Amino acid sequence: MAALFMCNSVIAAEIQTELKVEPVLRSFNAWDGRSYAKYPGGKPELSVMRFVIPANTALPWHSNPVPNVAYILSGEITVEKQTTGETMHLKQGQALPEMVHSVHRGYTGNSPAELIVFYAGGEGIPLVEQQ
Repeated sequence: MAALFMCNSVIAAEIQTELKVEPVLRSFNAWDGRSYAKYPGGKPELSVMRFVIPANTALPWHSNPVPNVAYILSGEITVEKQTTGETMHLKQGQALPEMVHSVHRGYTGNSPAELIVFYAGGEGIPLVEQQ
């Protein structure tokens, strides 16, 4: 039993020396500066989606009814707010705190973009609302 405990301690020590944690994003506000309201009611539902957006592509105007964050795996993308034309350009390794209940879209330039989007929603609530 003592040998098993020592083995687990050694493994834990090896993992700790190799483990690196780097904050990517922590925000109370969307990228346009607006503060997030409370989460939707009901049973929580977490979703993770992978998007591969071709070069020179504009996504449709849409809004998100739930808080979410996009992490740029590769390429670059620009997000645009419909009401103001305000934009934010993101590159590989950056994260975007998305807007909630505000119409926006993303578009790529001369290269494709790959994103992972993490949604903190609720059961039965859509992730995207098309405009």
